[in-house]
Amino acid sequence: MTGSYAEARRSGDIREEVRRSGTAVDRYNSRVTLLGSLFLGCILASSSKTSFDSASAKAPAPYGPVPSAKKLEWYRREIIAFFHFGINTFGDEVNEGDGTASPSIFAPTNLDCGQWMKSLKRAGIPCAILVAKHADGFCNWPSAYTEYSVKNSPWKDGKGDVVREFTDACKLAGTKAGIYLGPHDRHERTYGTPLYEEHYASQLTELMTHYGPIWEIWWDGAGADFLTTNFYARWAAIVHKTQPQCVIFGTKNSYPFADCRWVGNESGRAGDPR
Repeated sequence: MTGSYAEARRSGDIREEVRRSGTAVDRYNSRVTLLGSLFLGCILASSSKTSFDSASAKAPAPYGPVPSAKKLEWYRREIIAFFHFGINTFGDEVNEGDGTASPSIFAPTNLDCGQWMKSLKRAGIPCAILVAKHADGFCNWPSAYTEYSVKNSPWKDGKGDVVREFTDACKLAGTKAGIYLGPHDRHERTYGTPLYEEHYASQLTELMTHYGPIWEIWWDGAGADFLTTNFYARWAAIVHKTQPQCVIFGTKNSYPFADCRWVGNESGRAGDPR
């Protein structure tokens, strides 16, 4: 009996220890649960306060030069295709002529601007620029302000318009159209005189008002030292009024109105401005 009693007592002690241990564990778990709830509550309160502060906080004031919305849009295009197609395509001159080539040599047989756009789409290029007039002065549209244009070429019996076909193809493909209208003009007799300001303004107005949205205009400064900032002031006003979304590529004396500009060399590398 003594052995049985001792074993029973030991069993009772063990059960009591287990009971006490269980109680301690429950208390510990309760404390952990309470602390966890308090911690979570602090996080939620802090998060709620942060969200409130973020919603009510004002953006910092701009500092230094800040790009406009259209400059940012231009920057995000990343790559632009350039189509230098004109009278020199059919002449002996590789880059530009002297303005004496006859319009009769301009005779495309299979011009397909839609094919151009398909190539750009496959390459992921969102914007295209057409040379409407280079330094030779030949106009790829039937300008009312010169006889030196497609209207006096054999192409489509003088009824063709490369700029129209280009901008229509851009619109159909969802490609942003840009225009290169060279300020230097070796054919126009008023070039080098104050009268050229009006001549160029008239041609620029034709292009800015007859062909739908134009997203970029190129003012190449090569050979155009005669054209002072006063010339460009009037021309920039035309662009801003008729095509407010259009960025101006400027060089030399057109810099004050340029949204983007020549990097300063032909290697494509911009130096440190400092």
